[in-house]
Amino acid sequence: MWGRTGMLAVALALPAAGVRAADDDEAWVLRYMGAAMAPGVPVAAERARRVEFPELARLAGRRVRIEVADGSQRAGVVQQADADAVLLRVLRSTGQATVTLARADVRAVRVD
Repeated sequence: MWGRTGMLAVALALPAAGVRAADDDEAWVLRYMGAAMAPGVPVAAERARRVEFPELARLAGRRVRIEVADGSQRAGVVQQADADAVLLRVLRSTGQATVTLARADVRAVRVD
């Protein structure tokens, strides 16, 4: 009789252990995605620093988010910048691309 009771207890405990493992996994994912350096996670607005367009020249190699005149945003790495335009390396679904944005089209710049 003890054998059946013991097996029943083990059988009942297994699904509960699986639920706990799933909860632990979900908690780990939430912690990871909330981390500042997690890939693919947008930088929180309060951590992004706003800069003026002329500062882009010294930010070559840094990741920035640029709001353009139509309200959309472009995120990428500054390749080069001058008084008239900025050249960004951006990630597309087909790979990397280079985008040139004229200063007249730029509303705001934030450094990630």
